Amino acid sequence: MCIRDSYLFIKYPVLGIGLGNYSIFLYKVLNVFTTFPYTVNNIYFETLCENGLIGFSILMIFLFKLFVYHIKILRKLENLKEKVIVVGLLSSLTAILFMFNAFPSHSLSFWWVTFGICIGYLWRLDEKYN
Repeated sequence: MCIRDSYLFIKYPVLGIGLGNYSIFLYKVLNVFTTFPYTVNNIYFETLCENGLIGFSILMIFLFKLFVYHIKILRKLENLKEKVIVVGLLSSLTAILFMFNAFPSHSLSFWWVTFGICIGYLWRLDEKYN
């Protein structure tokens, strides 16, 4: 699988093959036919293949900023209950980043919900302490 992903990334490095086009390119370019939509079992590789360096960079910047935002808010907090909640959210974010190595994106629709909860709660805390 890694060889196929690497080939597609090397062939289309900047913009990728397009969102959701992995199965189509697998059939057209590599002549691999499957009866079900084939996906990459690694979100990082999937993003590189489908969105290229531009899409991958956007995803990495988003994840990095979200992680830094957690740390920034955590340093401002004085209430122990709020600190525990932010540490829990940071732990869930870290777990999701590790899970990206083993799961395809279509099975992880809940990660956007987790990111939304993290951003919403941190935003509320940021307004409270500023």
